[in-house]
Amino acid sequence: MGLRSRFAEVRDFVFEQNLDVFLVQETFLPPGFTPLIANYQVYRNDRININRRTHNFGGTCIYIKSTIEYHRVPTPELVSMDATIVEIKIGSHPPIKIISAYARAGMTGGFPLVDLQKLLKSGPNVIIAGHLNAAHIAWNSPRTSFYGRKLFNYLQGINGINVLAPHSPTHINLHTWDTVIDLAILKRIPFHSQIRVKNDLNSDHLPVILTLDTGSFPIYSPEHFSTNWENFRHILSFKPLPPCKITSNDDADNAVGCLSKILKETLAEASTQKFKDSSEKLPIGIRDKIHLRNYFRRQWQRTRDPEFRREFYRIKDEIAEETKQHLLQKRAEQIASLTPDSPSLCRRSKLLRKPYSLIPPLRGETGYPALAP
Repeated sequence: MGLRSRFAEVRDFVFEQNLDVFLVQETFLPPGFTPLIANYQVYRNDRININRRTHNFGGTCIYIKSTIEYHRVPTPELVSMDATIVEIKIGSHPPIKIISAYARAGMTGGFPLVDLQKLLKSGPNVIIAGHLNAAHIAWNSPRTSFYGRKLFNYLQGINGINVLAPHSPTHINLHTWDTVIDLAILKRIPFHSQIRVKNDLNSDHLPVILTLDTGSFPIYSPEHFSTNWENFRHILSFKPLPPCKITSNDDADNAVGCLSKILKETLAEASTQKFKDSSEKLPIGIRDKIHLRNYFRRQWQRTRDPEFRREFYRIKDEIAEETKQHLLQKRAEQIASLTPDSPSLCRRSKLLRKPYSLIPPLRGETGYPALAP
């Protein structure tokens, strides 16, 4: 179903979990439509629709907090994987490339190792996470798939690689075993990490949360926070200073690291982040029904009791209708709040009069979508 049909639920999940980076695979987003989340930047890569199909398939995207120091990285040319890449900076540590990756199923040669090699070579410190379609008993799946065996054998021969897999299934399958196919591949990541599954969202792929214990504060961009420097000076005066006795390079490195940590802690305590107003969450009644719907869905998948199935579809229809009415009411209230003096009146009126139309990709002389160099 893709990201668009579940966006309100996904947005609430991001806010509730206070995620720093959020990776999405199989977005199925149409051209010209990008779902935005307040206080997050989003970057997406859509799968090129060569066959001119009316439906969109595949695609990946990354949501990242605006306060994190980052920049986007061009994606290498891939054949059988979809990917989006950003590079983040955490304190004084080397930058880390974070990759939202999807390995397409049904490839004749098995797992696309050539594409994976390109992603692993994109930097010295890399996290590749997402729907990799690779099940292996070493990664807590009840069985090993063709993709999983090929990926496992390949990674065994590489130093500095660590694969993180949750202990519970990430993919709920209606016809066969529940499996763990949403993985994280870490290349030379110097932080302690944990991975777990959340039983949220209405999807056969459960959300997976990867936590890195960085032990330091990220460096925020100045335009994203406001600092009370008098308060900064006052707080700093009570902080312990690093030892002044320095007799070696190691002592100097330790003192600089200690001073840097003290300054970052003081800056965080004396600063207020300049966030936009967060988007309103869905009403509590709808959110409660979402949790109930997810419960009935899991029970139906595990027991095949038709009563759970009936309840699931009944609540699902109620959620869809109530969410639609809520969004229509919210839009009507926004329109009613506009006045002739409102600066957004002109822009809003143009949006209401402008008919919606899909933006097709640019095509070359051969008729295929044009690719950026």
